[in-house]
Amino acid sequence: MAALLRLLGGCDTGDTPSEPLDGVVEVPVELRLSVESVLLEYFGQRAEVTVEVLDARGEPVSTPVSWRSFDERVVRLDAPGVLVAVGSGRTEVTARAGSIADTLFVAVEQASDSLIVAPTVVRISALGDTARLEAYVLDRGGAEVADARVEWSSADSAVAVDSTGLVRALAPGEADVRAVSGDLVAVARVTVEQRAAALDVSQSVVSLDALGAVVAVEATVVDALGVPIDAARVSWRSLQSGVADVSSLGVIRARSNGTTTVIASFEELEDSIQVTVSQVVSALVLQPAVDTLLTLGSTRQFSTRATDRLGSEVHNRTTTWTVEPAGIVSVSSSGLVTALSDGSAVLRATVESLSAVADVVVHTGPLPPPTAGDLIYSLGGVQRITPDGRGSVSIYYEPPSAIRIAQWSPDGSKVSFVRRDEPLFRSFVINTDGTGLVEILPNLPRVLREHGWSPDSRSLAVWLYPFDLWVVGADGQGARLIHSNTNTAGPYTPRWSPTGEWIVFRGDIQGARGLVLIRPDGSDAHLVASGSNDIDVDWSPDGRRLAFRCDSFDICVINVDGTGRRKLIETPFGEEQPRWSPDGTRLAVRASRSTGWDILIVDAETGQEMVLLDSRWDASDPTWSADGTWIAWDTRLNIMAAPSDGSRAPFHFPLSGAYPDWKR
Repeated sequence: MAALLRLLGGCDTGDTPSEPLDGVVEVPVELRLSVESVLLEYFGQRAEVTVEVLDARGEPVSTPVSWRSFDERVVRLDAPGVLVAVGSGRTEVTARAGSIADTLFVAVEQASDSLIVAPTVVRISALGDTARLEAYVLDRGGAEVADARVEWSSADSAVAVDSTGLVRALAPGEADVRAVSGDLVAVARVTVEQRAAALDVSQSVVSLDALGAVVAVEATVVDALGVPIDAARVSWRSLQSGVADVSSLGVIRARSNGTTTVIASFEELEDSIQVTVSQVVSALVLQPAVDTLLTLGSTRQFSTRATDRLGSEVHNRTTTWTVEPAGIVSVSSSGLVTALSDGSAVLRATVESLSAVADVVVHTGPLPPPTAGDLIYSLGGVQRITPDGRGSVSIYYEPPSAIRIAQWSPDGSKVSFVRRDEPLFRSFVINTDGTGLVEILPNLPRVLREHGWSPDSRSLAVWLYPFDLWVVGADGQGARLIHSNTNTAGPYTPRWSPTGEWIVFRGDIQGARGLVLIRPDGSDAHLVASGSNDIDVDWSPDGRRLAFRCDSFDICVINVDGTGRRKLIETPFGEEQPRWSPDGTRLAVRASRSTGWDILIVDAETGQEMVLLDSRWDASDPTWSADGTWIAWDTRLNIMAAPSDGSRAPFHFPLSGAYPDWKR
């Protein structure tokens, strides 16, 4: 079937037929427009008309087409075939290719779309006085509809209105004057009121102690006898709106420290308010709240964040630093702490009348082994904290490198992580006491993105960007390439099965994308799930099932033999990052349910939502505690945790970080 030729360009350049590749001259014999007529209902409305030019065989011909509007006061052509209504009326538009042409009929008939009245508020201060109301009937494009009929009426005997919109004050009071055109209605409020003699504000001085703090001030307009004029509408303005702004109702809101004058006005009357914004420190946070220095002479920069009672940060306040007892660490005027000798010290920061403390430990000997409750996270280094947030050990720190995807080895003796060294990402393994740093695949200067531990903690599966999956020993030895993808889909999220028999990843086999199972020696590679969007996979603890993100951000579950695929979670919102609970009965997923991403816990069999942990920020990377009673996750640059049964609200650890991983 001949393809429809859409011509959006062209001009009269002659009617010489084009010369196709086979040497046969294609002579246009017929020109067809896509429509015979067009009705445009408002000025500025556009319509696109397409054309096809055919030769004697009925095949499309590529040839210039010229367009013409016979009355550009009604319709103009913004581009070939693009009609724009400019005035009421009827005309014809012709498309021509050489000696052949076709014509369509165009009518521009304005349809009433809206009715506005101006002004919408009228005040008349004397009986018998008049005011003129204007009514405008507009089409959808905002142009006035000519000759539209408008009828006027008043809802109260205090005000009369004639057929032209002229209102007249007959008695004190208020009336809604209605303008009606067909089904359209607009209303103006007309008030007959006394003349204002004075304006007074309820407060002449206002002090605000926090950014965002508000105070409502009343302004009263009275007549000559001091009787309030309730209908008076007072205008408000701030001379320095960056310090404090004011709403049309007289609500003053603090924006920054400083002073300004807020003025209330009505007609020629004014009164003013002197406003002072001066933040008062209401809370002080010292970060990090806990830290350990591992070598004498090492330093750590501490910082404070002072906030007012509404949570806005207070700047330009002096911080006083002290440390007790002396001799363990020293602290500079900027909060830089230096290790002097082994021991524990309390660092105190004071801003105005508030103080915050941090525990600082200098420990130059071996680090204690991690406990079952330990969390690791990354931000410029690899840190270890306890679930209550009161313990912190820097396992690895090397600014300004960006550390990501820190993971415990299954036996808890080592930590793997990815370090960003522009333009590369490199993978490392380190002992939990900070010794024995080993780079994985150091002789392959490419981007190492994601990795996964074998269950015996001896090996890692590593995605080497963009196509390759490697297996390498935790000591950096014995590296071997086990799979290469055939297209741009990298071997995302390599995960070792609990038995160590399989590695699953998102990849492809001979161009077919999906979830791939492969033996650690590279044999028996096959697709277990063939969806092109199947990604972000996690093994069930018994190694029999896989949970993964599928289709348009749904969660699917499948048996490892490829049977029993089903959607566990299918909503219009979006879910990803499924993580099995240690007992295999629940899944924690990243779910879009409110203004951002939260952590959702569902039944692993039914998909029924059990607990929604609202983080109020973009939650990501959920991780279970070893006993399944807690969930931790990150919110951009903070670590949060909560009981997995939702019995307590989520809380922040007092440290910034990302990519948490709970030791199993």
